[in-house]
Amino acid sequence: MRTVFSAVFVALAVLSALPTRAVAAPKEAGTQRSEQPPPWSFGLDLAAGMPLATADERLLVAQGYGGARLAAMVSAARRVVRPLHAGVVGLAGFRTIRSTANGGATYQERFGAMGLELPVIWMLPARTRSPLPWMEISLVPWGGVGGGTASFHGRDAWQPAAAFGASTSITFRSRQAGVGGALGAYSLRLRPAGGAVPEREMGMVYLSVRGVFHAG
Repeated sequence: MRTVFSAVFVALAVLSALPTRAVAAPKEAGTQRSEQPPPWSFGLDLAAGMPLATADERLLVAQGYGGARLAAMVSAARRVVRPLHAGVVGLAGFRTIRSTANGGATYQERFGAMGLELPVIWMLPARTRSPLPWMEISLVPWGGVGGGTASFHGRDAWQPAAAFGASTSITFRSRQAGVGGALGAYSLRLRPAGGAVPEREMGMVYLSVRGVFHAG
């Protein structure tokens, strides 16, 4: 895990050193002045979604443990050349379900991941008289590593997993901040060593409320 954190810090240092090309913003009504959006973008997503339809998830549903997953996602990206950005992303989530059909036992999941992302972002005039003059449309593929636990007693060891996913979002923003929503999916499949514990997929298809902040 120390190696993963080191890789994230190195990626941020490299991104800070990259040159950027400015992108002209839409002109304000009645003026000839255009502004440049800052190169750095920081995002926070609060997501809820349904688990991927895998065999292990269908078994849980049959035992009365179906339900949504919740997750928070953070990201930091820097514009490289319009419309391509590069950055890092992290997520953490959980699911807790108490089944009345299985003696009242509680099923718990905890999971997290971090990795690199390559956002492709298009900026359009929002065509509205508001403090948010831009509409930002993005497509964000990402990949990395993570892990999690899944148990009925809360004492299972943390298991590693590869993680990858993608999302698309629409954000209404000013030069410094914005709000919007996203639709995405990711896979985070736990593969315990030795095969003593069944594999468990922690991925989901989700909707999120998104906030962004821009700097630089």
